[in-house]
Order: sequence, then C-alpha cells, then structure tokens
Amino acid sequence: MRHLSALLLLLVIFSCKKDEENTNSNPNSVNEEIYSLFNDIYLWYDQLPQLDPNVYSSPYELVDALRYEQFDRWSFLLPREEFQQYFVSGESVGHGFVLSRDESDNVRVALIYPSTNAYAKGVRRGWILNQVNGTEVTPQNVVGLLGSNEQGINNDIVFTNNEGNQVELNLVKQVVEINPVVYSEVLTVENVKIGYFVFQDFIGTAIPEMDSIFNVFKQENINGLIIDLRYNGGGSVDVALEMAGWLTGNEDAGKNLVNFRHNDKHKELDTSYSVPFNSQALDINQVVFIGTDRTASASELMINGMDPFMEVELVGTPTEGKSVGMYSILLETDDLVAFPVSFRYTNSEGDGDFYEGLQPDVLINDDVTHDFGDLNEDMLNAAVDAVLGDVAVTKKSTYAEKNRLIEPNRRISDFMRAF
Repeated sequence: MRHLSALLLLLVIFSCKKDEENTNSNPNSVNEEIYSLFNDIYLWYDQLPQLDPNVYSSPYELVDALRYEQFDRWSFLLPREEFQQYFVSGESVGHGFVLSRDESDNVRVALIYPSTNAYAKGVRRGWILNQVNGTEVTPQNVVGLLGSNEQGINNDIVFTNNEGNQVELNLVKQVVEINPVVYSEVLTVENVKIGYFVFQDFIGTAIPEMDSIFNVFKQENINGLIIDLRYNGGGSVDVALEMAGWLTGNEDAGKNLVNFRHNDKHKELDTSYSVPFNSQALDINQVVFIGTDRTASASELMINGMDPFMEVELVGTPTEGKSVGMYSILLETDDLVAFPVSFRYTNSEGDGDFYEGLQPDVLINDDVTHDFGDLNEDMLNAAVDAVLGDVAVTKKSTYAEKNRLIEPNRRISDFMRAF
C-alpha cells in the first residue's frame, strides 16, 4: 500500500515508492496498475465496470472508461513533469492568461497572471482577442490558433483594450510563475473598509502571498472581506487551513473544520482537520465569497467549511460541485500521476455531497468586460452590496450561460486553464 506524503492536497499527495527512474512504459502494465489502483482507493470502486484494461490504447482512455458516470467528472492523469512544475514549483507554460467568451461571442482575457510578459506589455482582464497570426479569432478556433503550451511558441496577437483601442503585440509562451493572489485591494465604500482579493490557486506557494495580504487587511483594520474564487479550481488543504486560521483562528481555533471519508476498504485514512490557531486572525463575523462553476474543491471546502463559524454569503453562480477529493499517486509503471477521486468531505455539521454545486445567495453572472477591483464589475458590485447589507441585492439575477471560460483539454488537466 502506498504511503501518505507529508504534503496534503485536495488533490492530496499520495506517493508511491519510486527511487529510481522508471524504465517500464508498457501500455498493458500501466493500464493494469491503474485498474488495480481504482479497484482499491477509488471512492466508488464498487461501481467500476468489469473490463479488460489492456483493450484500451492509452491509460487516458482507460480512466475515461472507469469514471463513475453519476458523480465523477474529475479523476484524471497528468505527466509527472507537469504535476511537479505546477503544484511544487508553482509554474506553468503559456502566455499566462485565461480566456472567456462574452455574451457577444468575443474572446476576452478573463484573468492574467501579473508575472507574465503579456501583463508587462499591458494586457489586462477584459481585453478582446481579435486576431492571432492574421486569423480572426472565434471561441471555436482560439485554442488551436494559440498553439500548444510549449516554451518559445510565438504569437502575433491583435487585441482591443478596455478603452476600445487596437493593440498589436508579439507574445512568446514562457514559463509562468503562478501568482495565487492575482489582485488585492482595500476598498473604501460608504466609509466601510473592505478587504478584497482574487485568489486563483490553492498551491503551496500561495501561503506567503496570502499571509502578506491578510497582514495588510489586519493593519488596515478592515470591516468587511470579499474573497474572489471565481476561477479557483482548488488545490492544497494546507492552504485552505491557513485561510481558515486567518478568518476565525483566534476565537474558533481547534474546532472541527472538515472531515474526509473514504471507501470501506480504507476507513483507516478517514481524518478530520481543525481550524488552526492564529493570534492575528481578522476581527470579522462575515465573509463574502465570489464563485462560479469554475470554483471547485478546496474553494468549495472553504465556503462550505466556514458556514458554521460565521455569516457566509456566496455571490455569483452555482459552484462546480466537487465535494470530493483526490490523492495524487505516482505510478510505478510509467511517468504519470493518477488522480482518482478517493474521499468525500463534509463540514463540521456534516454538510456535503453538493454535486450540483453550492448555490449562491446572490445569483449574478461573471462580468468579463471589467477588470478586477472595478466597482462597475457586476460580481464585485454585488459582493460589496452584500457586505454593506443591501438586501435588495438578493433579488438581482442576471445569470447567463454565455460567459464561459475557454479551455484546453480538461480531461488531462482540469486545474491548468491558462494559455
């Protein structure tokens, strides 16, 4: 049985013994290992189909066949190098922006990492992509036009910026340092100080960034808090615990926050986590989260987990509904990392199994036409109203299915959405 590593992710790291480089990449042995693994640790192992794993031409096709259709939208495989780069080093390869389709079918920048060359050249959330290498951009062709996420891929892109002006830029795909805190500010509205930050990734490198932001909020003596998780697909449990400590780690330290429950073969892995002590915790009794259907896993754990401790308001659209977690398991027969769904989680009151997503208190769509921090942006505007106690905001409902993120292959890499 593989042993638990010290690093816990939601994705939770679950490593195997692998002291030397793998030299066996026989497709049959890889498929057999995956099938055996799913029959052991998979949360719904008793729902697995009876099949011959060796009839599948790739391990990716096998995992597609093994997913429990009723609930599992998440189990996947990832090359070890990509896993190491993203989760351990906090890096990815690309231009460093996430794209979305707006209601007029324009392709817009929904998020851009501040560490990127594109950001340094002025690209911001809300910019429209008009052309890539001379070809008109559509939601259907943009992924192919931008090319694979490999260092050195060069693209000439014509944008329309937020002032309506065309901007032509040559951008080269690079190793991108993932900035988990994409944006932060202390907003002052009606003499109320509101801490606001856009949190994109629950990866290990997030903790010092997050601590720095919360220290600023503490020094500014904020009266309200908005945590923007609209594109945050989850990650490290350790980061979620750190966040919980900042929110309520003084008064509620030591109280149960979340419970992990496994299949009947691995009850010994069942565990619970408590709110960690933080003497500098914020003095607040309410937190407003911004979420969408791209808000998942550790993000949902935070929203669901904080509910017993304080007033929690969710602004946006229903979240993804990933009320389960995964172990990342380094295969012995190939340089792949498997991510089988392995446990469900609940908050301290036993609430979980929200496969249809956490439902917002204020239903409102992502407004990709405005940058983060702009009070004219619909979601932030509604979140500020929630902090100020504007009850009328709960009647607001402008949700539309048209604003959708544009992504590369989700089957392999659900958490890596930047181009």
